[in-house]
Amino acid sequence: MAKKDIADQCLCKAIECSAKLNDLRGLVRDAQYICKKCGRAAAKKRNLCSPVKLYSEN
Repeated sequence: MAKKDIADQCLCKAIECSAKLNDLRGLVRDAQYICKKCGRAAAKKRNLCSPVKLYSEN
């Protein structure tokens, strides 16, 4: 699976498709969101099934 494909996927699906760890690192680096369903974290909310912002701007 190419990085381009993984960047547009939910992490759950990328992991189910046996994505390589090196390809996933860019998605989780500097995580800003966490998934309410599975607890995975990602930098962009499009990569999670039920994203919630980790940090408040306040």
